[in-house]
Amino acid sequence: MKVMQTITDYIMKSILTTRGDLVMRGAAVPERLAGVALGQVLKSGGVGADLAWGVPSLGNMNFETGSITRSSSGAEVITGVGFQPSLVIFLFRDNATANVNIGTGFDYLTKRICSYIGSDGTEVQTGSAFSIMVLRDGSNYITALISALGADGFTVTYSLTGTCASVTHWLAIG
Repeated sequence: MKVMQTITDYIMKSILTTRGDLVMRGAAVPERLAGVALGQVLKSGGVGADLAWGVPSLGNMNFETGSITRSSSGAEVITGVGFQPSLVIFLFRDNATANVNIGTGFDYLTKRICSYIGSDGTEVQTGSAFSIMVLRDGSNYITALISALGADGFTVTYSLTGTCASVTHWLAIG
């Protein structure tokens, strides 16, 4: 027990000089990895390489795209994404070509928001209850939100009032 304490004290006094420092195994001995500026993340160089701090980039993230056309209530299970999304961005429009109803939405299961142009083509609405909202009129609309995230995709649950349909393009980021 005393030997472990001596080793721990030595590492703390000789290697860890600043709050935020980390100890990592270097090529042969424990080494100090100094803390860095706010916003940097710890990155792995792979097996046999040192850890390093770096700026997070979208190039290191997973992306997948797809589309859904829906004109009924119920769940649309999206699989084959290859990862669990952290965020899904939706671009949607009314399926009817005569309607101007378009919008965008963002959803990550616990938080969501959408912004859309309503039935007359000039009314802009925003809301946090849904990530998709196509509004033909007060009695014909379709709404949707992410109801589940999975290791290989997500589930979008739709609710339809009257008759309406949406064509939705999605971008999953993880």
